[in-house]
Order: sequence, then C-alpha cells, then structure tokens
Amino acid sequence: VPPPLETLSNLTVGEACLKESLRKYSVVPMVVRQTIAEIDLGNGERMPKGTTVFINIQALHNDETYWPEPMKFSPDRFLSGKVEPYTYLPFIAGPRNCLGQYLSLLESKMVVGMLADRYRFESLDPLQTELHGENDPR
Repeated sequence: VPPPLETLSNLTVGEACLKESLRKYSVVPMVVRQTIAEIDLGNGERMPKGTTVFINIQALHNDETYWPEPMKFSPDRFLSGKVEPYTYLPFIAGPRNCLGQYLSLLESKMVVGMLADRYRFESLDPLQTELHGENDPR
C-alpha cells in the first residue's frame, strides 16, 4: 500500500535525495534547441533566428559556480530552497519541459517511502557515521 499524500509531502529529505540524484546523474544530459527569434546576449553580441543551440545540462549540473563540490552527493543543497533559477534542469524548463516531471517525482517518493517502510537501510561507509553520527535521520 503506498503511503498517504500527507506522508509523502513530509518526505523532504527523501525528495532532496531524489533531486540530488537527478542533478548528479542527468537522465537527459544534453538537449538541442533552435532559436525562434533573434536574441540579444547582453554583451553586444546577437544570436540570429534559427541558430541551433546545444544545452549541456550535465555540465551545468557540475558547474562549481552554482554547485560547490559538484561531484559530492549532497542532498542538503535542496533543503535550503535556494536553487538558482535555470541551474537545475533535470526535466528541462520552459514550454518544452517534461509534462510528467511532477508525476515522476511523486512516484519516486512513493517508492522510496515504501522501501523505507519495509526495509532498514544503513551506510556501509564508516565516514558517514563519523560525519553525521549514529542517530542521524538521513
């Protein structure tokens, strides 16, 4: 039986872990778009209409400018709620974003909740225990 919606909305650490996983391991690492109008890049340069643009999402998700220690798995990044707009794009953004993004996150939280309810998980990494202590809820 899946957990009730009230329980799912309280799984903030679980959701942060899912988001950090999507940041580190992008399902779609790169997308290609074509401009539909001329764009002023703000530095005196212009991008003509019809220009093909490659957006390297994985590179963005690993950019130290927005993600300090980008190779480190750190769900805490998503607990503060201070993610810079357009720096986290696991489902793309704008009019061509993934229509199923909310459903997929909800389903993922349900699965994580059901697994957490049925099984006991523990870290095999002794460093984790040293850093966070034996009773850390993560």
